[in-house]
Amino acid sequence: FSHINGSAIALGNGQRRKPFVKHSSRLINVDILRNQLHDIGLLSLGQRGVIGVGGEAILVHGGEVVEVAYNHVNYSGGPGIHLVLGAEYSRGKVARPFLRGLIHHNKVINTLLTSYDTGGISAWTGGPVYIYNNISGNPVGYRPTSPYTDINLNTIQRSSYGIGIYLDGVYKGYVFNNIVWGLSNDL
Repeated sequence: FSHINGSAIALGNGQRRKPFVKHSSRLINVDILRNQLHDIGLLSLGQRGVIGVGGEAILVHGGEVVEVAYNHVNYSGGPGIHLVLGAEYSRGKVARPFLRGLIHHNKVINTLLTSYDTGGISAWTGGPVYIYNNISGNPVGYRPTSPYTDINLNTIQRSSYGIGIYLDGVYKGYVFNNIVWGLSNDL
């Protein structure tokens, strides 16, 4: 996949779309293996910094048993790999007896070029999630202008909020044997 404005690979169970919340499906077994992704989710420079407009190279939303492995991502507006497991989205209406996410042997470089407050590789809700044997390099964490401060944030900042591997609301997250690096080392 190359030069794609939105997400290159995006799978979801329908819960993100308000009209479909009551009629969503299930993603029970998902395998995303051996893909090359380059220049994904980079909107035109005039729109740069629009948060929440896709940009994830690989997105699985509401999956139950998910494996993302052996993928190479270079230059992504959002996270290189963004996994949201299904626990939060059942709302007690669907029993999900087994949730598991595996993210391994991926190389994700130069991510978060139009977003921040997430990671080059990120996993949200549910679990367990195993993140191992990955390379997550240079998650930039671009910060757009903020309406809440007087600080001009409309630049790529060295101290921005880009994280190599990011877990949010994960139940039993296991992160080991990864290489994470950035081009700056300030706080």
